[in-house]
Amino acid sequence: MEIYWILLICLAAVVLFILVFFAIVSVLIQKTRFGVRSDGNPALRYFQAKDFENLQAEDISFVSDKGQTLRGCIYSDMRVKEPKGLVIWVHGFGAGHNAYTTEIAYLAAQGYLVLGYDNTGCVLSDGKGVGGLIQGAIDASYAVRCVQNEPRLKQYKRVLVGHSWGAYSAMNIFSFGEHVDGVVAMCGFDTAQGVVTDMSRRYFGGFSGLIRFYSKILHRLRFGRLASVSSRKSLLKSDVPVLLLYGEDDKVVPFRTNGRKIIRAVRDKKNIRAITYPDKGHSVYLTIKAEKYIKEVFAKLASSKKMPSEEFERYRSSIDYALLTEEDAAVMGEIRDFLENIFC
Repeated sequence: MEIYWILLICLAAVVLFILVFFAIVSVLIQKTRFGVRSDGNPALRYFQAKDFENLQAEDISFVSDKGQTLRGCIYSDMRVKEPKGLVIWVHGFGAGHNAYTTEIAYLAAQGYLVLGYDNTGCVLSDGKGVGGLIQGAIDASYAVRCVQNEPRLKQYKRVLVGHSWGAYSAMNIFSFGEHVDGVVAMCGFDTAQGVVTDMSRRYFGGFSGLIRFYSKILHRLRFGRLASVSSRKSLLKSDVPVLLLYGEDDKVVPFRTNGRKIIRAVRDKKNIRAITYPDKGHSVYLTIKAEKYIKEVFAKLASSKKMPSEEFERYRSSIDYALLTEEDAAVMGEIRDFLENIFC
């Protein structure tokens, strides 16, 4: 009988330890990933409007939910006299909207004004930290409000185009009650808690379910009712054209637990079209060659602490930015045609 109680106490102690350990891990993930700013990789160069022959940029700013100022630019192609409409570019996690200046320049050249802005805690915008993935969706809703109140911009139809975190934010616009005329979402995830679980699964395996549990609690404490925002549920509310683009070989936002689930959930929605690419990864809008090169560059930069400074600088100067940003003409053509059907 004594052995039974000893074993029971030991088991309870182990369970308690596991629960406390993963609670601490979840808080640390929140603080280290979202409690800090996301200003890009200082070892990389991010293109500006001046790097493109016909691209021009005009500064713009607006206020988000807690009074923080978000900053960005209205981009246009100087050859375009009468814009067809407005694209609101919603960036992914890492380096703000200038990580996508090549895509912005492409859309501007197609005849659109493009509003590119940085989320809370990112690059040009205010904030001591990102706050959480749901903050991106909140910021996107305030970007749409900005457009609705901007005399120069409110006359145009507007479409949200987002990648990764930005795709999640764009898909969830339908849960915020703001009007848009369409959405393009590339490699977006379903829920904030879900993608945190996906990221932790590679380190904690089956225990990632506990990360999800605590992540739900932390998101609820920070964002209240918005913590339950889901791309699947939001898209089911949509009644405007939506284009979903996914790489089935995505290792960042796994297709199996995100894209596939979302596409299945909305398969009966006539306004939603989904395209998947079996051999593509997370940067679905880039060529496969560019995606492979991105992995090589980031792996090299991650090991830069082991390099002598001179070797590191030589490597930095050797980075092929034309290859790093090489767009997939077919994928960008799908986006172009989708926009043409809305604006023309």
